[in-house]
Amino acid sequence: MDAMWRGGGRAGLPVVQTMVASLVLVAVGALGLARVHPAVASPARAASRGTHHAGSGVLKPASAVPATTHPQLVVLGDSVAAGSMCACGGFGVALAANATGSLINAAKSGLTSQGLLTQLKSPSMVDALKTATVVTVTIGANDFDETAASQRTCATLSCYAAPLQNLRANLTALTSRLTTMTRPTTTIVLTGYWNVFLDGEVGDSKGATYVATSDGLTRSVNSVIGQVAKAHSDLYADLYGPFKAAASSDDTQLLAPDGDHPNAAGHHIIAIAIERAISAAATTRRR
Repeated sequence: MDAMWRGGGRAGLPVVQTMVASLVLVAVGALGLARVHPAVASPARAASRGTHHAGSGVLKPASAVPATTHPQLVVLGDSVAAGSMCACGGFGVALAANATGSLINAAKSGLTSQGLLTQLKSPSMVDALKTATVVTVTIGANDFDETAASQRTCATLSCYAAPLQNLRANLTALTSRLTTMTRPTTTIVLTGYWNVFLDGEVGDSKGATYVATSDGLTRSVNSVIGQVAKAHSDLYADLYGPFKAAASSDDTQLLAPDGDHPNAAGHHIIAIAIERAISAAATTRRR
């Protein structure tokens, strides 16, 4: 799953070549998300994340709240964040369309939590994060072996115990590093997943064991991500609940044909979830 919004053409970071025209920017009033120049979407995640783009369409704005400042938005993560398999620009476009700030998408297909830690060492990332106003992180799905999900011996998630511990350690290191690389006022949002593997009709075709194991693992991964975010006073955006609720538990309509990546409708759901997490935090702080 890959990343998305990184604009402003900062040196060392790709600038998106294609952008959905006529999008109305969506911003969180409290943080003022602004105009965006999305970065080029990375190729789809290796193997399970595919290599072509599907599910194209115009993304709807996440809300109608106008921008009030000129922030820099930075999107980190895997092919989900990168908008792979969707010729829609991804959730970053829905959040920052029509804004007056900059958008940098540094997400990469196939990226693991360890890979993201390495990526943060690059001079371009160090530079970008220094002035970031909002940073979103979508990472972890690529840390797990999908083939094991069909094995009955993994139904209790015993096969994934070590990778889950490793994810927690990497996320802890990641959030700590982001804290030192960004300003005290920077908002960091970690997102969960609707499924770390295939979902919808494609996932169902893999059999009951696969469906049950992937769902159980997804819940465990989301729990780890949420716990780490809370421990470091960062925000957590739940995607599992919104995806299931919007699709009556069958989220096929929110996914690209590969059953792995979100289509335009799915990215719209993600944008709303992130915006709500930020808005809720802003409201809590005001109280």
